[in-house]
Amino acid sequence: MKRLDIDENKIIELYNSGWGMNAISKYFGYVDLRKKIKDVLSNNNITVKNFGETRGARKYVFNENYFQCINNANKAYILGLIVSDGYIPPQKSRFTFQIKDLELLEFIKSELNTDQPIGNEYIYDKRTDKTYQRYVLNINSTRLVKDLYCLNIFNKKSFDAIMPNIDVIYYPDFFRGLFDGDGSISKEGPRYRYSQIATAPIMQVLSDIFDKLNINKTKLINICDNNNDFILKIKQGSLKDFKTIFEYMYYDSNVFCLKRKYNKFKLAIKNGRTN
Repeated sequence: MKRLDIDENKIIELYNSGWGMNAISKYFGYVDLRKKIKDVLSNNNITVKNFGETRGARKYVFNENYFQCINNANKAYILGLIVSDGYIPPQKSRFTFQIKDLELLEFIKSELNTDQPIGNEYIYDKRTDKTYQRYVLNINSTRLVKDLYCLNIFNKKSFDAIMPNIDVIYYPDFFRGLFDGDGSISKEGPRYRYSQIATAPIMQVLSDIFDKLNINKTKLINICDNNNDFILKIKQGSLKDFKTIFEYMYYDSNVFCLKRKYNKFKLAIKNGRTN
């Protein structure tokens, strides 16, 4: 792909609009232009923002014991979000969320009792030639990451994530978090479809749950593989199955969830279309 000319004024314009360095680099057709961007900003007396990361002497406060024991619905839900929308870098000293729904990060902040600021980035996608806003939260804690590893939450979660080591009573909360990250309710013609993507090990657990709930499983779709590690998708469309899945994940009206997906789920059930 032909690289675009690097316009320094455009760099300043994008940066001041909230674009992160990765997004600016991709906009100009490069993998990493950090040094160039920093030089341009420095030469124009513009302070480099940290986009929510801990820098310098300040240490943000948070509950470092939060993941030591998964003993409530909110913790299990956040594990689902980490598997779907979180990332643990190889250094194992922090974990990061990059999510388009601000309410999810505000919930995580509240749960971790942290004053870590939420950053704001604009991600440029060449495939669609569109810019997408994302909110970013970086939690810097070797202790928290260590506890996540003990729960089977690893840094290469995109392909090798397995079911976290939690009590089965919290499975509905974990899968609700996973759904809010990587699930969807879509409309295909007159019908609605529930879909969920996950790694093969996690999808096997979900498939077993569907069996116990007498949900009519559809064929699993392989959407991506990496050295025999698979990302799978499952779809459901009948009204009966919609209701069963909904009641499983939203077993209590007080559980936390992403409201827009919850409302879509309710709308699909209300419309009542079946296969």
